[in-house]
Amino acid sequence: MNRGYAQCDNNVSTNPINPINNALPDDATGGTPYSLDSRYLNTFNWWTPSNYSLMNMQFNPGAPYTTMENIQPNTLAAYYGYLLKTPVSGGQEMNHENGWELLLSNLGRYPDGTVHSVTILQNVPYLVFYNRYKGVVRVFVRYGDNTYPGSAINGVKINLYYLQNSLFSNLSGIFRLGEGIDRSLDQNTAVVKLTTVAPTNGQAHFWMSGDFQVAYDPCVCNNLTDISLDFEFFTTTDLKLYGRAVTIDEPLIDANDNIIDNNGFLSGVDFTNSQAENGYVIYKNMGSMVEDYVARYHIYDSLRTDANMHNAEVERNLAILKVFKIVVKLGLTVATGSPEMATLAVMAPDLAFDTTAASQKNKKAFYKEVEKILGQEFNTYVSENYKKKTIPEKPVMPTVSRTEMYFEGQLYQEQLILGPTFSTPGSFVNQGSNILNEPNDVQSYPIYNNPLGIFTLLESPKIDMSWNRTEPECTFHDYLYSGSIVNVNYSRSFKNQYQFRLAEPLNYSFNSTLNILDYSIESAIVAEIETEQSHGHDCYTLYGLSFPECENLSISGVNMTSNNHPILNYNENFKMNSSFVPIDGMLNFVSEFSSIHSESYNQTFGQAQASSPNFQDSICQVRINEIDYNEYTKPNIKNVYLKLLVNITYNDSTDSGEPHEYTYVHTYKIDMDNNLTLYQNNYLVPNINSTVYNLSHFPDNLVLNNKHFNGGPANIIGCVKDGNSYYCKAKDTVIIQGDLTVANGYKVYIQAGEEVVALPGSSVSPEITLFIAPVIDEIPMPPATETYVQNFCTGNSPNSDGYKANVPKYYRVQDPAKPNTEPDDKSRLYDFDFTLFPNPTNANIVSLQLNRDSDIDSSIEITMHDVTGKLVQIQSQSTGAGMYTIDVSNIESGTYFVTGSTYGNKVTKRLIVQ
Repeated sequence: MNRGYAQCDNNVSTNPINPINNALPDDATGGTPYSLDSRYLNTFNWWTPSNYSLMNMQFNPGAPYTTMENIQPNTLAAYYGYLLKTPVSGGQEMNHENGWELLLSNLGRYPDGTVHSVTILQNVPYLVFYNRYKGVVRVFVRYGDNTYPGSAINGVKINLYYLQNSLFSNLSGIFRLGEGIDRSLDQNTAVVKLTTVAPTNGQAHFWMSGDFQVAYDPCVCNNLTDISLDFEFFTTTDLKLYGRAVTIDEPLIDANDNIIDNNGFLSGVDFTNSQAENGYVIYKNMGSMVEDYVARYHIYDSLRTDANMHNAEVERNLAILKVFKIVVKLGLTVATGSPEMATLAVMAPDLAFDTTAASQKNKKAFYKEVEKILGQEFNTYVSENYKKKTIPEKPVMPTVSRTEMYFEGQLYQEQLILGPTFSTPGSFVNQGSNILNEPNDVQSYPIYNNPLGIFTLLESPKIDMSWNRTEPECTFHDYLYSGSIVNVNYSRSFKNQYQFRLAEPLNYSFNSTLNILDYSIESAIVAEIETEQSHGHDCYTLYGLSFPECENLSISGVNMTSNNHPILNYNENFKMNSSFVPIDGMLNFVSEFSSIHSESYNQTFGQAQASSPNFQDSICQVRINEIDYNEYTKPNIKNVYLKLLVNITYNDSTDSGEPHEYTYVHTYKIDMDNNLTLYQNNYLVPNINSTVYNLSHFPDNLVLNNKHFNGGPANIIGCVKDGNSYYCKAKDTVIIQGDLTVANGYKVYIQAGEEVVALPGSSVSPEITLFIAPVIDEIPMPPATETYVQNFCTGNSPNSDGYKANVPKYYRVQDPAKPNTEPDDKSRLYDFDFTLFPNPTNANIVSLQLNRDSDIDSSIEITMHDVTGKLVQIQSQSTGAGMYTIDVSNIESGTYFVTGSTYGNKVTKRLIVQ
């Protein structure tokens, strides 16, 4: 089975015991035919030594370092919990068997141990690794003796980004998970930079560490793309870090109500105007688990003046979430009588509740507060499923331990140290023995030169959606007689029904460099609904009587994981999630949700009128005729998403002998203008609730015992009558006992997902068809072929717009006059750029020209640093039209880094002074 684009496979392994690389650069010391440069073939065993020797590393003048500790000492686990390697603690050693490859190295030597003479990056040692099963890039870096010029370092921002230029050509889609959701490769790239924040560990010979989540792009073979890595060491006086988590069932709050750091690492932070926003934490210890909601408030500020107020808010939130934890695990009754509820009554009396009706207001307020703390769902995450599966045990749907973090505050005294610029792994391909193919410098060639990531959706998914409003109907409930007067209770209702279905097969691809033994994909459609009440439809009295008449709104669903959503307010957003089904069944799977709008009436009539033959019809008709649908709550479809849950088993084992099995969840936002077809006043499946499309009709196991199908209702859970046919289905097993017979003119179809068992003595009429097949009729949807992927990547696919991830989505910058508003064109800070010339230079003056695409002609701040990070004093001035001059007449020969900053945007370029 083809699982990817084979041309991308350079057959690379950085296992020092048996290193392999079919795409090494050439050794330029000889002529044609050129030989492969074996210095890039890794022999460095990174997980065994207790420390590493550094060659010619000069951190600060006169203060060379000679060694660095191992990347996974027990000491570092206190700062970066994901570096735990004790199996008892759920940790793993970062070795090759556990999926790790050496991506980049800067210890003063080539990967084979040969000492090199390059000095440009020897002021900062770093090691960069990649886990081929998790899609995680892990960076280790160190700067000096934990010193910043003038003060101690509080942390480092590690930046991974595409080279900044005016055209943004030759990007790729490997950063796309930085948006929080995935994106297909026929869409332009929107994320060109990832940033992670790592705290200092305060020890000179220990690494600082941060992680990035990357995605698979098979088209990197066709796009030689450069990625840059740099480090911004900083001190801070006001940086706050808030978080929330869904974690495994383990202590997260100690006896003193302090948060226990639970192996989290920071990733995917978007820095704007010196602030960090939209960060998130992904956990390493993932698997099948009990959802246990708690908040993580890790305070990363030492000089807050409002610490007491902040701590009080933390304690209040902890009290709320402790009660919610009990509600989730043990139920409302236990929660209301718990000590945690007593604490909540003290910390937040407006949110404490019990089981009485009088507490409903508090209960609603409590849930709203929980929702505010936990925030919205994190849509893209990766989880490792450690639960062993044995046949015929059904796989358990894995959940994920995940945390989202939010940063705010100012970072001060940032010291930028530029790291390497290297080819996107997989894109550097040796062209042949007669063409010299060298990297630009030692650091530009990735030691692991295979494509990164695991799974990709090539083309945007397309969804069919139908909307229909049912005819209003009346239901009469009670007649209360009092003498000659009758009080009648009745209601009027109608439904807005929405149905969803995948419209076209999905074209997807796996990374062909991975040794995949087996995989399965399940999918679901998620609708995000916003409700809008047009006129504040409050309860009121009718005909002077004190009987309330108001709109009652409820939600129901078919083939939804949640059939009823509690509406706490009419003006709110919520999500309806379809069931997860195998991808082969998605084209025949329809899910539906309905908003049910009803009004209740209490009205008095005379007995004669209430007893007339057409009384109910006449009263109903009056109510139906007066309906104004604009007065009712409107359920508007705000967004539609497709979720894919991809479970992969790899054909190798961890260092502990367990199989590599992982689950990846990808969420794609549907383009509702172009990729969603709306069928107005129609149905994809009419009356779905009573048809075979309603999966709730069919149990996991079905027992049929002495059943005669005679034309009447099925009257069996698992069987549905449709015309003259009966359909009986079980997701797993059908067991037959006794005699199954059929009346003339009828047909019966009995279907099992896995097995049909006929017990001894049973008999089945010949009009009954028995077969084994999935409950949903399947249409195979295999991965895209190698030819299809290649045509897609090169723009030759006849059924597709082709590959667009190599082109940016945004070009302009935010309007400087509106720094606090989001620009209409969704600008990104990377559109600011400039050019230095001449470069290299032996002149006294260097010109800095803002690129015309930068769309910025205001003043910028220009600074220069040497290769050690030391600030170099220069003079610069504007000459108009986006042009600046830099006086380098008193600068010694060497390599320098020029940084231009404006409105929170920052670009750094290398300048060589001869």
